[in-house]
Amino acid sequence: MTFKAIIVITQPGAMDAHDKLFPTDTQSWNALNALRGAGPDSLYDQYTAVGTPRTLAALAATALSPLNAGPDALDPGRTFAMSPQMTRCAGLFNAGKGTIVSDVGPLVRPITKANFLGIGEPRAAAGVDYPLQLYAHNSQQEEIQTGGIGGAFTTGYGGRLVDLIAQKLGLDPAHKDLDRIAFSTTSFLDADAGGEFRITTGGAAQVLDSFSAQSRMTGTDGGGPMLAPLNALYRGERAYTGRGLLEQTLDGKLKTYTGVGDKFNAYMAAAVTGVNAGYVAPALTTAGNYYNVVGPTIMNILARNESSIAVTGGLNHMLIHVRGGLPNNDSHRNQAATAGLAQGYLDALIGYLMDQLEAIGLADQVLIADYTEFGRTLVPNATGTDHAWGNYMFIYGGAGALSLGGGKIVGGTPIAFTSDVDGTPFNPQNADSLDYPYLFNSRGYVLPRNSVDQAFANFGYFLGLTAAEMANGIGALPPAFERLPNFIPGGGTIADAVLPIVAAPV
Repeated sequence: MTFKAIIVITQPGAMDAHDKLFPTDTQSWNALNALRGAGPDSLYDQYTAVGTPRTLAALAATALSPLNAGPDALDPGRTFAMSPQMTRCAGLFNAGKGTIVSDVGPLVRPITKANFLGIGEPRAAAGVDYPLQLYAHNSQQEEIQTGGIGGAFTTGYGGRLVDLIAQKLGLDPAHKDLDRIAFSTTSFLDADAGGEFRITTGGAAQVLDSFSAQSRMTGTDGGGPMLAPLNALYRGERAYTGRGLLEQTLDGKLKTYTGVGDKFNAYMAAAVTGVNAGYVAPALTTAGNYYNVVGPTIMNILARNESSIAVTGGLNHMLIHVRGGLPNNDSHRNQAATAGLAQGYLDALIGYLMDQLEAIGLADQVLIADYTEFGRTLVPNATGTDHAWGNYMFIYGGAGALSLGGGKIVGGTPIAFTSDVDGTPFNPQNADSLDYPYLFNSRGYVLPRNSVDQAFANFGYFLGLTAAEMANGIGALPPAFERLPNFIPGGGTIADAVLPIVAAPV
């Protein structure tokens, strides 16, 4: 079986997607510039002042050449560019190695602006027609990782996918020890069989430190009775027996983690054989310290996939989740001073991963997705932007990964920030007008046309699951995307609800 891997990179804090993908056609650019580049508090003037201008001249170097054609053709005359700090990602897109998902966000079902605002139609209900607490980081990070509304799911999208594919292929449960690896914390990879294996910049053993806070339940300085089993397990002493129920539970969980940690360390220490024999990932030196560690570690993990290393027997699939983004993406202030730097770090990581995957022949076997919990406002607040809703998702991979053809914008042409009636720029004072069908609120929120379920379903296709299996589950296992049937177009099938990025398995 061919190994497949999916690398999901989230940008907690919500990196401003309207500062990653720019419309450059005259009408759309003028509308965006009127919101962000005009007035005494011009956000674009601030970018120019720090040396990262957002001008049409600056965007020329990252102009995109979408390959959309036929029924998926973009609206005539529309053009786009990526951030000037994301030259590698723009180059990947133009080489057919990237796909952009337009106007995407967490949705329960398709809704219109009139439905959302209750103008001439029944008002949509939070938690029924769209997720709760749309503009709160914690709830939307959980929503976009699990699909749970009000705690409806205890597992994540990725965890449910790997449960389903393991069930479909009849894989041994031990296979799951290393098929979900997280850099930092995530709910995306939580599965029925347990949590993912976590790695920090301090190494695999560092996972034990995440439990040390438990000792504070019985000791103000972290030195209470729980410290003994923690220290024993951290030193590798597996014989310690907890005394109380809580202590025994923690002891068992830690032994599980250290057992998998031993397996992971053995996996990483084993000699690489086969096509990748001798490969050692070079350093990533053009990004921040966090990504400098993450990038080479991911490559050293993936390089072992073709080897039948005894500790795993060879992996069929792996999901890797990276929760990063330095500096802070929650750019309510000083966005001009931080956004370009954060974009440069992300651009370097994605470019590095694609270069290395191509160097060892894995580009067709790996998907890389970049997204965040929600979008940000079109209208700035003096020096930054605020929480909003609709967003863009960016997906990268080789021709075999993006099997329906990369270099496309899927989910419809990104909105032009203008009226559909006469093309006038979005007017914050008239934000509720239905002439702007995908923009609302005086701050400029985007109403998503596409759901994250429709985009993420491509991960399941990539692993070998059908749309029906993802929507209905397999046997007693729950579906990965129970809301996917809500997005079936009139007269269509469940497969028609999936955005066209990866071909469905035959």
